[in-house]
Amino acid sequence: MGRMSAPPAPKMPSVTCQFADSVFAMNDVPKADDKVNADPDASSKKGLRNPFMRLALCAMFALTLPFTWGETVSCSGTGKPYTGIEQVTKNPGNIIGIIVIFGMPVVLGFVQYFLRPVWARVFAELMATMFAGVGTFYCFVSTILSGGLSSKSDRFYPAPLIATVVTFMMALHAFRGAIGWIAEMIKARRKVQPGG
Repeated sequence: MGRMSAPPAPKMPSVTCQFADSVFAMNDVPKADDKVNADPDASSKKGLRNPFMRLALCAMFALTLPFTWGETVSCSGTGKPYTGIEQVTKNPGNIIGIIVIFGMPVVLGFVQYFLRPVWARVFAELMATMFAGVGTFYCFVSTILSGGLSSKSDRFYPAPLIATVVTFMMALHAFRGAIGWIAEMIKARRKVQPGG
């Protein structure tokens, strides 16, 4: 009598296979466009301006201070040259103001990385633009009055003019950052609107 073999046992799906099938099924579900559902106030770093550029410009401004910024006016007609450091420190009450005016654009540039709302980043950049603009005006007035661009002076001192250009570039850098964030905010709001 021939030997009868036992029928094969039915294969049971393993837990791993069931889990994999469920994962694949979830991945097959069509997802909405992330850009459409993006929050305009999301913490994206796309529109951030590089704050190290502003730091480098501030360092260039600081490098102009040891050089001659102008000369004093005297009745004898021979003025005494003075540096940017002497101009800043001649009135100790103005030292803190000068540090705030030229340091805030850099500080606010780094603060952006810790801000989530886009409107807060726009506000930070506009404030940085304002501080840098005040610094540009200060350096420009120094260039006109004591830097040698006025008709009363026969010498030209390039340090305050360089400081004016550098601080103006800081203001422009911050202003472009604010404009970029406003554009990103408008673009995001258009995408969340129906038919946008």
